[in-house]
Amino acid sequence: MFGHGRQFKVVKWPPTWYEAYEIVDVLGRLPETWRGSAADRRSLAEIAACLLAYNVAEDGTVTPQSVFQGWEWLSIGQKKQPSPLATAMVWARLVAIEELAAEISAVDVLALSSSKGGTGRVLPPRIVQASGLRPRQD
Repeated sequence: MFGHGRQFKVVKWPPTWYEAYEIVDVLGRLPETWRGSAADRRSLAEIAACLLAYNVAEDGTVTPQSVFQGWEWLSIGQKKQPSPLATAMVWARLVAIEELAAEISAVDVLALSSSKGGTGRVLPPRIVQASGLRPRQD
């Protein structure tokens, strides 16, 4: 139901723009917006699944893939090693919607369609490629 390009899915640190991280952050604080509707729950689960797949490594850490200049002095401003701050920030947002954990884990991020009606090929997460994980085939 909900799909966007890689730029929406990969957090640019520090997160200040419209992307998966911000959607999960805001809606996690407003459970009344998604608890009542199966479609709303599914949409949030899809976004959270993308946040996980495109940003969180198999060991649970977050290594920034995209950063704004001027933040190099913080761990979120470099792309060479996992950032404790980015890891904590992502997991804090996901804890707020932990009741959706089963729905999030059921999402195949490679099967999500484009929100713009495109017919292009979904780019797999770089993290999935690097870890050797394979998308579900069911």
